[in-house]
Amino acid sequence: MLTIEFLNDFNSVESDLVFYIKIIAHACACLLLCYFECMLVSTIFCAVAATRYKPRHNMDYIIILGCALNSDGTPTPLLRGRIERAFEFETEQYSDTGKHAKFVPSGGQGSDEVVSEAESMKRFLMELGVPEERIIKEDQSVNTLYNMSCSKKVIEQDAESLDDVNIAFSTTNYHVFRGYTLANKTNMTVKGLSAKTKLYFFPNAFVREFIGLLWEQKKRHLMFSAIMLASAVSLLLVILF
Repeated sequence: MLTIEFLNDFNSVESDLVFYIKIIAHACACLLLCYFECMLVSTIFCAVAATRYKPRHNMDYIIILGCALNSDGTPTPLLRGRIERAFEFETEQYSDTGKHAKFVPSGGQGSDEVVSEAESMKRFLMELGVPEERIIKEDQSVNTLYNMSCSKKVIEQDAESLDDVNIAFSTTNYHVFRGYTLANKTNMTVKGLSAKTKLYFFPNAFVREFIGLLWEQKKRHLMFSAIMLASAVSLLLVILF
């Protein structure tokens, strides 16, 4: 906004060349701002829709996306929320249809963690009453993209084929939409389960998710910016010559 206000000051411009440069730069800055505002608004709408979506009770596997652990290796409140949301959905599904789903806790072991995130989640699931044979650990992944790709591999090994398999993933509400985008990168069809978090935590977390989404598509955004800059330079040359 400060850049736009600075470029909006045309009164002190004496040279025609500087005037045209400033007016085109002002237009480019406004266009970029509008572009990213549209991206933000559309992301908010998609995130809300993804959070409010309720999958059908026909899941065969439920991936639980990992996050940091407590120093003693137990799940943090954030991770517990993801586990409990997956457990809640599976319990409802069994009550409704008589069909059990297998849990896929997904997450490797960080340098400051005493166990892998997958192992910590497995222990918590067993404390909730889930039998070990319905838990398939994925303990190699280091981020959400690898959560999805590595979980896909262990599900393929267990199910032998993904053709007729229904898969859900459980994560915190602000992270559901990005989970969809990363699962799509692995060519895996999934349905998101949204775990609640504290309201005051949501805005800061969502901004980080939005930046992450922009970074994932950085080539596309850079290409748009380059095309816009090239168009502006071409327009300036046409005006001058």
